[in-house]
Amino acid sequence: MLLVNIVDLYRILISVGSIQGIVIGVILFKANNKRKKANRFLSYLLFFFSYRLLIELFSSYGLIGFTSWTYHIALDYN
Repeated sequence: MLLVNIVDLYRILISVGSIQGIVIGVILFKANNKRKKANRFLSYLLFFFSYRLLIELFSSYGLIGFTSWTYHIALDYN
């Protein structure tokens, strides 16, 4: 029972982290101020890491496996 709760907590944290990264990335991407170049770079980094978290989430649900071609395609285009 405890192992199931830890796995569920892991999936919740990964989901919240990826959603937070996407939201903050959009906010930074649309920000118009004098540090536009730095904000764009930071938003690209956040999108990259959020994408990696989503791939990790999908693999924890079994939608993308490490031996499957979908896992490698998802990481190659990253």
